[in-house]
Amino acid sequence: MKRSRPMAGSLQTVLAALQALPWSQRCRLRVQPWEKGIHVQRGGMHAFVSPLDNENVVVGYEQALHEGASEELTPEAATPFLLRVLWRERLCRVEVADTHGTDPVAGGADGRDMDGCG
Repeated sequence: MKRSRPMAGSLQTVLAALQALPWSQRCRLRVQPWEKGIHVQRGGMHAFVSPLDNENVVVGYEQALHEGASEELTPEAATPFLLRVLWRERLCRVEVADTHGTDPVAGGADGRDMDGCG
C-alpha cells in the first residue's frame, strides 16, 4: 500500500488561509489538496498551487486560452493573489503588484465588480 507524504508546510499555510476565508467566499471555491499541490476552482477559473524547495509556492493559472502563467510567491502572498486569479471575469494576466494593499475580493464578499485584469 502506497503511503502519501505529508503536505509541504508552505501548502499547509495556503490551505489554512483558504479555509479561514469567510463562508460567503469559501462556498464559491472548490479546493482540492493533492500530495504535490492544491487545485482551486471557481466556476471556469482554475489555479494550481505547488511548493518550491525555498518554502515559497508557485501559483499557476491560465491567462489566455491554452496559455499558462505562473508566479512565485510567499505562502502568505499566494492566497490574495490566488483569489484575484479566481475572481476574474475573463482570462487575463494578473500582476502580483495588484494584490498588495487591496482587498482580494474587491466589490464585496460576493466577488461582484472584480475583474482582476487591471
